[in-house]
Amino acid sequence: MRVWKGIAAAAAGVVLATAASAETVSIRADNWCPYNCEPGSEQPGYMIEVLQQALEPHGYSIDYQNMNWVRSLAQAEAGEITGVVGASEEEVPGFRLSPILGVWDLAIAVRKGEAIDMSTAAPFEGRTVGAIRGYEYGGAITEYIEAHEGDTSVVQLVGGDAPLESNLKKLAAGRVDMVPDDAAVLRYTIANLGLSDEFVLISVDEPSPLYAAFSPNVDMSGDLAAHVEAAVADMRADGRLASIMERYGLSDWQ
Repeated sequence: MRVWKGIAAAAAGVVLATAASAETVSIRADNWCPYNCEPGSEQPGYMIEVLQQALEPHGYSIDYQNMNWVRSLAQAEAGEITGVVGASEEEVPGFRLSPILGVWDLAIAVRKGEAIDMSTAAPFEGRTVGAIRGYEYGGAITEYIEAHEGDTSVVQLVGGDAPLESNLKKLAAGRVDMVPDDAAVLRYTIANLGLSDEFVLISVDEPSPLYAAFSPNVDMSGDLAAHVEAAVADMRADGRLASIMERYGLSDWQ
């Protein structure tokens, strides 16, 4: 979960807004492949492709760009953009949600031979974590990060549009000892970096749903959520959803 705890503050003084154009749906998120990837590429992310197939037949055009997660949430909350993808329900109170479009499956990447025993009382003790600024991963890993906040010998935070790549490169170089994120995102990014032989993943928590989330301060958000809900059911029935997922090496989240 890419939670920004200060999201509520961004809503202060906001008045009801509409999108810049009735036909334009502006979607922002940091690069989080395979959910959302490079804008304008042949594989922009399966959630982006689902939104395109769901909304373009209704006359909407998807304007998808990468933006760091903190800013994406703030702008969506304010109605400056239409929405975000890859959000958990806890991250976007008051937003209009799509049907479930994936699952958050928290895992930790570590170097081979340095596995973590999650059954111990303090499994992370003595390890440096490479985390992303603005994320709240949940459970024990968030507790560990918060307990050592400000101590860069234990917690190293990065931001920007490709922060996971930065953290994984630091892990490969021995500058951090573990990198948490969604399991599918970790596998995809590690493979693209050519580091699959160097790391193993350790499951940390139970999976939870992910959504496209449309701003509470954009008038068309309710319609967008309804269109996506109807389209996903049709795409699952006629095989289009499976075809999209296969292109990213995934199967349906159900």
